[in-house]
Amino acid sequence: MGASHAPTMWAVIALAGSFGSTKTGGLQIVPDQSPEQAAAVRNLEIILDLSGSMKQPLGTSTRIATARQVLHDVLAKLPDDFSVGLRVYAHRYSSRQKETCTDTELVSPIAKLDRRRILSIADRLQPRGETPLVYSILQAPGDLKAAGGGVRAMAPGPLPS
Repeated sequence: MGASHAPTMWAVIALAGSFGSTKTGGLQIVPDQSPEQAAAVRNLEIILDLSGSMKQPLGTSTRIATARQVLHDVLAKLPDDFSVGLRVYAHRYSSRQKETCTDTELVSPIAKLDRRRILSIADRLQPRGETPLVYSILQAPGDLKAAGGGVRAMAPGPLPS
């Protein structure tokens, strides 16, 4: 991802247990497990912001167009053996409806990476409601658990570029 996407990285949030050790610090969640259970799991969930503010201009484009481009760039760099899901928030209810506070949906369950399918879904959904970001993030562990957990890399190192 280039520096041109840096201001909008918040728009696409990748949730995965860990990509391994980094020298800059970070958070790693490691469940108790036997060596037999420690096989590599490469499940990833991406959360896309579809709140109404994503319609606003950003440079010569809009926030949502930029977020979709970042999503495209992220998916292009993921290895083919990843399983990826897409959760979105704020696309079903307007900001005046009480349901907007919990408007989050796993629109593409965690499964073998299908870039075209994920991008097609992201492209057809339109920004609409408020920003239940925290509520959406709290749903991700359940999504990942149902798929066998998040990313556990066998060898430390960053995501391939």
